[in-house]
Amino acid sequence: MADTARKSFILSLKRLKFFFNNLREYEEGLENRADIQSCSPDQLNEKIIPVAKYMEEATKAIVESKKFIDLIEEQENGKLEKLLSEKQILVDQEETELNELKAQIELVKIQIKLKEQEEKNIRDKIANEQKTTQLKVKKLDLSIQDIIDTQNSEQDLIQGKINHLEAKRDKILFEYHRVQQLHQKSQEKNKFLYFFPSKVYNQKERIMRKKEELKLYQSIIEESISFFADKIDENKAKNVLVRQMNNEVHQIIENVLDQEKQFFESDTQDKLKTPPFVMVKRIDRDQNAK
Repeated sequence: MADTARKSFILSLKRLKFFFNNLREYEEGLENRADIQSCSPDQLNEKIIPVAKYMEEATKAIVESKKFIDLIEEQENGKLEKLLSEKQILVDQEETELNELKAQIELVKIQIKLKEQEEKNIRDKIANEQKTTQLKVKKLDLSIQDIIDTQNSEQDLIQGKINHLEAKRDKILFEYHRVQQLHQKSQEKNKFLYFFPSKVYNQKERIMRKKEELKLYQSIIEESISFFADKIDENKAKNVLVRQMNNEVHQIIENVLDQEKQFFESDTQDKLKTPPFVMVKRIDRDQNAK
C-alpha cells in the first residue's frame, strides 16, 4: 500500500512538472502572438484544450499527492501515537521508580534522623557519664586531699607533742638521775651527820617528794605516749582508707575506659557519622598516699 502510494505520488510529481513546463511554454507562445485578439474560438480552444488536459493531469497529481500525504500523515500519526504510548509507559515507569526512589530517600532521611538522634543520645549519655565521673573524681580528690592535709597536720601536731614530751621526759630523767645521785650522796653523808638528825630527816622528805613527783611525771609521759601511739594507729587506718579511695578512683577510671573501648569496638560505631570521644582526667597520685 505504501509503495503504490509512493509510486503514484512520484508519477503525480512528474505530471505536475510536465504541466508547469508546458504551461510556461504555452503562455510564452500566447504572449508572442500579435494576432491573439483576432483568434477565433476554435483556434483558442485548440490552444486551451491541451492546457486543460495538463490541468486535469495536475489535478489528478494533486489528488494523488494529497492521498499520499494523508497516508503518510496517518502512518506518522500511528507511529507518533505508538511512540507517545511507549514514551508514556516509560514516563509512568520512571515516575513510579521516582516515587519509589523518593520513598526510599524519605526512609533514608528518617533513618539518618534516627541515627543522628541515637548518636546525640549516646553523646549526651557519654557526656553526662563523663561529667559525673569527673565530679566523683574531683570529690574524691578533695576528700583525699582533706584527709592528707588533716593527717599531715595531725602528724605534725603529734610529732611536735611527742618531741616536746620526749624533751620533757629527758629533762625529768635527768632530774631524776640527779636527785638519785644526790640521794646516794646524802646517804653517804648520813653516817657522818648523826648529830644533825632534823636536817637529815628534812632532806629525806624532800627526796621522797621529788621521787613522787618523778613518778607522777613518768605516768603522765607514759599516758601521753600511749595516747599519741593510738593517734598514730588511727592515722595508719586513715592511710588505709586513703589507699582504698585511690583504688576506687582507679577502678572508676578503668570502668570508663572499658566503656569507651566497648563503644568504639561495637557495631554501633560504624553506623554513626562521627564517633564520640571520651576524655578521662588523668590523676597523678602522691606516692606516699598510694
